Amino acid sequence: LSLKWLMALADKGGALPRRQELPEEAFVTAAQLRRIEAGARRGFDTREYSKLLQRMFADYTFSTELELMASLFRRKRNVD
Repeated sequence: LSLKWLMALADKGGALPRRQELPEEAFVTAAQLRRIEAGARRGFDTREYSKLLQRMFADYTFSTELELMASLFRRKRNVD
């Protein structure tokens, strides 16, 4: 289901109907899912994470640890 559609339904105070009664715009298409998946894959840079881990184990500093944590939480959010 589309998160945008669900949020709009909640804003209107609506209740989630049976699947058979949902409108077409409530569903995410296969093309949209592929685009969301591609964005999610780009959202986490494993190479950069790996470099930071190596740096942290080689020469630990608080700054390096902060960089590592920031890289984990810097992911993109994909709202359909």
